[in-house]
Amino acid sequence: MSESPVRLAVFDMDGTLLNSEHRIGERTCRALSAAAEAGCLVAISSGRALSQLDEYLPLVPFVRYLMLENGAHVYDLREKRSLTKMTLGKPLLDRIIDICDKYDAACETFIEGHSHIACRDSRDLPHFHLEHFTEVFDTASNYTPTLVADCREKDLGLMKINFYFHDINDRETCAEELKDMPVTLARSIALSLEITGTNVNKGAGLLKLCELLAIDPQSVMAVGDSGNDLEMLKVSGYPVAMGNASDDLKAVAKWIAPHCDDDGAGVAVEHFILDRIRRG
Repeated sequence: MSESPVRLAVFDMDGTLLNSEHRIGERTCRALSAAAEAGCLVAISSGRALSQLDEYLPLVPFVRYLMLENGAHVYDLREKRSLTKMTLGKPLLDRIIDICDKYDAACETFIEGHSHIACRDSRDLPHFHLEHFTEVFDTASNYTPTLVADCREKDLGLMKINFYFHDINDRETCAEELKDMPVTLARSIALSLEITGTNVNKGAGLLKLCELLAIDPQSVMAVGDSGNDLEMLKVSGYPVAMGNASDDLKAVAKWIAPHCDDDGAGVAVEHFILDRIRRG
C-alpha cells in the first residue's frame, strides 16, 4: 500500500458533499473517513457561515479546517479559532447596500458566525427562489427584517454579504453596477449574488490554508459544483467538477464526478485517493 499524491481534499457543501435533499450520502461519508484514516487531510470550503454547518460537522469528525463565507474566513475546528478573516469594511459595505437595496432582493449577512436574512419568516423564501433551503434557514439562520438598517447603522465586521433576487435580470443589472467596485462577485444557489472583498474567494481561502499547512496546492483535490467554486478548482492540482456542476466549472476540471445524488464526492475520493492507495 502506498500514499496518495493528494494530501488535502477540499469539498464544497451544497450540491457537492450534500445531495439535493441536503444530506451527505453514506458512500461519501465512508470514502471521506477512509481517506482521512489513510492520512489525507479533509476540509470544507463553503459559502455558508459556521453556524450553518452545525448539523453536518458531527457526521465528518475528521474535518479540522473550514473555509467559510467563500474563503473570507478560515477556521480551525479543533482549536476553535479563526486563522484568517477578510472583512469588507464599513464604507465599502455601505456602497454595496446602496446599490443592491434598490432591487427586489433579500439580504443575508453573517455576524459572528451566524446567518441573518432580511425576511419576516420562511413564508418570504419562495419569493426569492429559496424554498428548497427552508430547513437550512429555519434551523441555522435568524430572520431579521431590519437587517439592512442594522448594517447601515453600525460596523458589524462583515466578511461577506449575499443578496437573493426575485428576478434574474435584476441580479445581472445589479452585478453590472457593482463590477467596478473593489469586490468579488459569485453566483451560487437560487438567484444569488455573493459579495466579498477584492480577491477574496474560495481559491484565495484555499491558498491561505495551504500556506498555513505548508502544502503544495498541486497536491490538493478540490471538488465543487457552482460558480463560487471556480477559483478553488483553478488553483488546485486535482480539480473535480460534480456531474451537476455548471458548464464553466466543468471546463476547468480534470475529472467529472457523478451527480451529487449519486455520491459523486465520494466517488471522486475513491478515484483519486483510495484506488491509488490500493493499487500502490
